[in-house]
Amino acid sequence: MKSKYIIIIISLVIVFLIVIALLCTKLLNKKIELKNIKYFSFSYSNGYAINSNIIYTLKKENNKLFVSIKPYGIDDEEKLETAVDSSFLSDLENVLNKYNVGSWNGFNKNNKYVLDGDSFSLSVNLENDKSISAHGYMEWPNNYNSVKEELDKLFMDIYIKELGNQ
Repeated sequence: MKSKYIIIIISLVIVFLIVIALLCTKLLNKKIELKNIKYFSFSYSNGYAINSNIIYTLKKENNKLFVSIKPYGIDDEEKLETAVDSSFLSDLENVLNKYNVGSWNGFNKNNKYVLDGDSFSLSVNLENDKSISAHGYMEWPNNYNSVKEELDKLFMDIYIKELGNQ
């Protein structure tokens, strides 16, 4: 009789733990929509050669949008600064929401065993005064590589277009 109660208690504990694990997973994967961005900054390093960092920023000032693009191999003083239209902001928000970048908020990890690795930094400020911040050194949040590739394409298309207009 006692063994029957022990089996029931163990079964209930297992079911309880499974429910808790599922709830935690659901909370961790919660979709956080990023819209009405007023400031965006994404930077990452790609080696240790001179000018090997990449920096993309977007600022909204007086209802106008401006980007700053510092590609790999270009000196900081030679970065491109130009105005963009609202379709660029829409494309940026689509990329961020596609990969649930809002869930990166608070990511701050580093691999203490690597001394010469790569890093990234993300900062997003919304018009409702909410913000997202994430940083990593040889540690990356979910979908990092996909986000980086799409941001590279989005910002570098503007960079290449503007260089062609000069």
